Amino acid sequence: MMIMTIDPTTIHNDITKPPVGKDYTYELKFWDIYAMTTNAPDASGFEDAIVSFEALYDSGTDKFSGTAEQYLDPLWQGRFMEIMIAGATDLADPSLENVTMQGYLQYYYLSKSNTGMIEELENFETAINHFIDINNKLQDMLSLFHKKIEPNASDIQENSDTEDIGTDYTISLPKSALTDVDKENIERYFDDLKRIKESLELVTSFDTDRSGGPAKNGLVAALNEVIDTRSDHIAGGVVDYDAWVVDSDSGIKLTNAITATENFNAVTKNNVKKSMFVLEEFYKSAATTIATLNQILREFGQNIG
Repeated sequence: MMIMTIDPTTIHNDITKPPVGKDYTYELKFWDIYAMTTNAPDASGFEDAIVSFEALYDSGTDKFSGTAEQYLDPLWQGRFMEIMIAGATDLADPSLENVTMQGYLQYYYLSKSNTGMIEELENFETAINHFIDINNKLQDMLSLFHKKIEPNASDIQENSDTEDIGTDYTISLPKSALTDVDKENIERYFDDLKRIKESLELVTSFDTDRSGGPAKNGLVAALNEVIDTRSDHIAGGVVDYDAWVVDSDSGIKLTNAITATENFNAVTKNNVKKSMFVLEEFYKSAATTIATLNQILREFGQNIG
């Protein structure tokens, strides 16, 4: 393991050189943080970053007014670093041989956690798109499944049997009330479900237990069962949707798939919540650590000076 050492005589030598014509003094550490987290740092961009930062802390006792004391305060430096890291899109990866402890925390600690959060949000966007698509199709299919004529009391016929004690009853089954358009829509929904299911299977970011693998697998299995109900009612190469709609198994499979869809959505939402909590804790701990390091190094430099 490489041990990073800091030469106390060069504590301030790693500060990024200000742009030409700008003689930053107490703003120097803020400029350094801005430069480390920006692809093409310049004076104009730095001033815009400060204005945005002031807008975030613009009231009460927690107001940033741009005083020399605030620029030099490790607490405010840590807060500014949090904001800049959160907005950074392409930080330069510093070499371990040259990086300071602050730089290490800024890049390897915060930017990596930030990347993890972005990945989690991308996964959630993919998940929510699949959820909406699947849920809409299943709900529409369930509505059509309920489109039938239920038997009433007059449909129950009594069959007397003089040889046996007792009475037999013949109960009529529900009858399909599907129109030709309804049947065409159900066929289209089946095709859509198959397409969406195959798309979901290709999303590898949900394959681990932590990212929702069991929920994804459960959803795929439930969709397969719904799709199989279509195959169960093929006669002579044609799907008999009048038979499908009165088969209670079709409704059970649709309901199970809706439950699996909601479970998948809940798991991915929970993953985002957990990632946001972890990211917040990363920011808090890194800001505190960097602020403490800055304070220690400043005092150390003053003592040896």
